[in-house]
Amino acid sequence: MTDYLNNKIFEILKQHEGGREFFDNLDHMIRMDYQVIDLFLDFIKKSSPNYPDNYTYGTKCVVYLTGEFGKILFNNKQRHSAFTGHEFRWVEGGLRNGDKTIELPEPYEPEYSIFVDDSIYSYNTAKTIEKAIGKEFDDIYVVYDGSKQIRRNTKSLFRYYEKRTTQTTT
Repeated sequence: MTDYLNNKIFEILKQHEGGREFFDNLDHMIRMDYQVIDLFLDFIKKSSPNYPDNYTYGTKCVVYLTGEFGKILFNNKQRHSAFTGHEFRWVEGGLRNGDKTIELPEPYEPEYSIFVDDSIYSYNTAKTIEKAIGKEFDDIYVVYDGSKQIRRNTKSLFRYYEKRTTQTTT
């Protein structure tokens, strides 16, 4: 199944080498493909020490979702066990430019905070939300990681700087 995702991403990379046009097309593909979404949710469940099968019942965990992708995940949370037992916060999209500030409705002190998004490059969306909640996310899960630097708590299905090397050497 990861070959399925890899092939889809490499097709978009062939058409758009990078930049905003690439990310817009990538995000659209991810949002519209439920095979990718299901693969991603399974990945989160298996990878996170903070999800139901792997964490102590009663742990306060908030999952932060943003934009259209966040709406899709939130609206489908009942159909996937990766989201069982957690509180959700949806935040408006368009934060990747880093020029917006957000206010969350009420302070919440979770033991764990998790950020889930379709793609990441500069971490601006995550940083904007972290600033609003006053702490770093314990885990960040994305389908596509295009960042040059690996942040310690980021987990992805596709990391551009690893796959690019694999793709060009095979």
